Amino acid sequence: MNSSSSNATTASTTNTNGLSPINQFELWSPFEILRETAPHVITIDRVVTPIWYIIGFIGNPISAKIWLSR
Repeated sequence: MNSSSSNATTASTTNTNGLSPINQFELWSPFEILRETAPHVITIDRVVTPIWYIIGFIGNPISAKIWLSR
């Protein structure tokens, strides 16, 4: 990676002495790491989660009725 394509996150990956790496999990929350590295994952989660909720709200009572009728 050349210096022209570096970003702000690259500069913050080493300590002030420049020798040992910094643990990024101590600096950022998991949501912030995903937002920087894989923003499409957040979008997919926001779209797919409501679909699963709808399926669950419909399917769980049907499943309970079937299992409780035995």
